[in-house]
Amino acid sequence: MVVFFSRYGNTDFSPNYELTYDNPVDAISSTSIVRNQRNLSGTTEVVADFICAAVEADKYLIRTEAVYLVDCDAVISQNHREYSDKFFLPLKDQIENREQYEVIFVGYPIWSSITPMAFLSFLNEYDLLGKTILPFATHNGYGAGRSFTAVRNACPNSTTLDGLSLSSADVHTSQTNINQWIDRIGVKDLIGIDTPIRVTAGNTVMDGMFYGTELAREIMGMLPITVNMGAFGGLEYYGLMPSRPAATEEGQLRFDNGDITYCPQNNTIAIFMCRPAIPILPCE
Repeated sequence: MVVFFSRYGNTDFSPNYELTYDNPVDAISSTSIVRNQRNLSGTTEVVADFICAAVEADKYLIRTEAVYLVDCDAVISQNHREYSDKFFLPLKDQIENREQYEVIFVGYPIWSSITPMAFLSFLNEYDLLGKTILPFATHNGYGAGRSFTAVRNACPNSTTLDGLSLSSADVHTSQTNINQWIDRIGVKDLIGIDTPIRVTAGNTVMDGMFYGTELAREIMGMLPITVNMGAFGGLEYYGLMPSRPAATEEGQLRFDNGDITYCPQNNTIAIFMCRPAIPILPCE
């Protein structure tokens, strides 16, 4: 899941609200709102959308019961009061079935070199015991400030991984940086996301998919590999793996055309080229 806070979505801006130098939109850093062509959006939500596309995650906007004022100076003053008083704001919504999410991206704009208090209100309200937390922040040139430490301190019973900070001016072109961050910290391994692969057999090129299992991830770590395959029973092509994976999984009873499977008994990998849904015995 991707959870984020943004002033956009928590302030009643008019549809024709103008972003100008004299009309800032965010406490301290002016990073909460950007215009893409004719549409306004939250900078943090732009990043959240890129993350959702990369890992097929659900998205959730943190909303406070009381909206923030349009006037930037008023928001700055409110932000300082909230921190001074350690005031956790009442939140408007609840995440349904939140126990099903084990990996949670959490995002926010930088306000006064740290997270908005509204965002910390979310971390205070939800029990994230045992969850894996991945923070990301949007800013106006000064980086993440003390915010990643604040997230880690607010989630002492969670595993908080290295965060990502992005300049608000760059969010619309940040997809490559976001994808590199996701790959670097191994998120796809954590959530078991499926990974596309390409198989070449002579002059034939086939696109396939590795499911997000421990065995699949181990075999992906061996790629590229070359397997000499032979036909068997008119159902499959199989061949000996160059090395034996440590992970094993239960076999299945039915295979469709194009399924790729590994058999630990004889350390072979097979591509099924049978009619769809022909029952066969599992290999283990």
